[in-house]
Amino acid sequence: MTVRHLLEAGATRDEIAETISMMSVFAGIPSMTRAMDLAREILDAQEESED
Repeated sequence: MTVRHLLEAGATRDEIAETISMMSVFAGIPSMTRAMDLAREILDAQEESED
C-alpha cells in the first residue's frame, strides 16, 4: 500500500528503491530484501497497467 501511495505522490522507482535500501541499516538485510521484492511486484504491476 505504501509503495502505491508513493507512486501516486510522484516518487520515482529509484527513489523508492533507495529508501528501501536505506532501511537495511535499521531493519537488517533480510527485511530490506523482502521489502524490495514486494515493492518490485507493485512497481512491475503498475508499469504493466500503464502500457
